[in-house]
Amino acid sequence: GLSGSHFFVAPFRNSIIWIYFAGMLILAIGIKNSKWRSRTAIACGCMLVGLLVTHFTQSIKTHTMTIIPVPGGDSIWHNQPGIKNDFLIDGGNSYSMERVTIPFLESRGVDQLETVWVSHGDADHIGGLPEGIDHFSPNNIVRFPYDFRSPYFKEIMRLAKSGGIKLTEASTQKDTSQVKILYPPENGTFRIADDANLVVSFSMAGRQILLIGDLSREGIIHLGNAYPQLQADVLVLNRPKKEVPPNIYWMDSLNPKLILVTGILQGRKDRWVEQMKLKAFQSQPAIWSTGEKGAIQLVASHTQLRILPNVGNPLILGAAPKTSEKTWVQLNERWVQQL
Repeated sequence: GLSGSHFFVAPFRNSIIWIYFAGMLILAIGIKNSKWRSRTAIACGCMLVGLLVTHFTQSIKTHTMTIIPVPGGDSIWHNQPGIKNDFLIDGGNSYSMERVTIPFLESRGVDQLETVWVSHGDADHIGGLPEGIDHFSPNNIVRFPYDFRSPYFKEIMRLAKSGGIKLTEASTQKDTSQVKILYPPENGTFRIADDANLVVSFSMAGRQILLIGDLSREGIIHLGNAYPQLQADVLVLNRPKKEVPPNIYWMDSLNPKLILVTGILQGRKDRWVEQMKLKAFQSQPAIWSTGEKGAIQLVASHTQLRILPNVGNPLILGAAPKTSEKTWVQLNERWVQQL
């Protein structure tokens, strides 16, 4: 059966809840008193419309990212203001796509995907994406200009060509104010798919969210050499398939406030995560996993970044100044020089 973690819905604000119950109280009083019945109905109607408008306005301005718990891979839903800015990263294997990712997106009212991102060729990450493409009919697929040998990757490319879906090549030279593609280098050579895992940095409430998937140790070395000054407030990484020790030194150099480990079903403890908690991080980050927390939603506003787990207390980070474009240009130039 399903754990239900993918049906996480963020709660209403306390002010909205208080206004709602106050309106219900006024309505109850008005029903009993015939003199105030019409006035009460009008007041409650105006209050209800105001609540709906307020909640709808807040929702369309909200920038969210949801880490969906799927085994072994990643399924990350990125929801920005404006339908064309929304996208799904990977989605998990065939079972996860059918039983977790699709039900989650449908629970959010998603009947069509604008864009799908392909991180690399592993089955645990994109094995279910052909089913997702058939189900949601995306208009655009973002991929890195590297042909993986994975049969799932080849099937996705075939579906894109036969269905007239636009293929967009992700590039480290195509950055926006909120999305920075950091890795892999376009002229690189890779031994395995994990060496070429797409690495992306997102800006939410001025905080940097770094997604590295299951980037291999060799890939992390290349990434660290390319961006020696890289910082991340939230680091999101996939639980490695092999029992390789985590690269604590590199993680600590990012100075993260939170490390999120994906690829673990809710309710399952993971020895790799528990061992990492015993390590001595100088940055002293909180360490969460989808096994412990279930679905995890990051909600950005102008003033703060709220990180809401399905299980446990939220973590709130105040908004930070945005990284200047000049800094990123300097980093890109340094990377080019090193390559």
